[in-house]
Amino acid sequence: MQHNHFGPFLLTHLLTDLLKKSSPSRIIFVSSASAFITNLTIDNVNYPDNQPMSLYNSTLIYGNSKLCNVIAANGFAERLKESGVTSNSLHPGLVNTSFYLKPGSFLDIKSFAKLLRNIVLFAYGKTAEEGAQTIIHLALCNKLKEVTGKHFWDCRLFPSPPGTWNKNFAESIWEKSEELVGLKPDEKLKSE
Repeated sequence: MQHNHFGPFLLTHLLTDLLKKSSPSRIIFVSSASAFITNLTIDNVNYPDNQPMSLYNSTLIYGNSKLCNVIAANGFAERLKESGVTSNSLHPGLVNTSFYLKPGSFLDIKSFAKLLRNIVLFAYGKTAEEGAQTIIHLALCNKLKEVTGKHFWDCRLFPSPPGTWNKNFAESIWEKSEELVGLKPDEKLKSE
């Protein structure tokens, strides 16, 4: 959660003034299809220390962090809508990299990770270049220069995960994230 959500969330806050000054600017959050498989609540935004770690819980934490990416992208879109800064999220697809086999990754079980990599990634995974196409599309496409608060897969609009549909829930996750990254009241973004 710290690497996938809190870091980008805080960094984007810290860069907001610069993004506004250099507008038009684009914020792009790289999410995942895992954002659709979550158990995110206000109480587990930062995984509780007393919870046992398992492959199941690790997978849910990863999904929760990726749902938070979409919530953050939408939150920045709302708060920056009149500033010339857009904010969107995307799923790059299954990309065939060694990420899944690295120690500390959410699939840090060698036999399962090797099986998953061999069956899914080699059979269906994109190359790194193919996985980057939606990011590049969101960064450079002139047709998207005013599109904000949307979610994309394979360079096309795609429905946002259900966890983003409830505005009160999304706002509570945003506020909890502000608290957990230590934003002061004057550093918090207000809706424009």
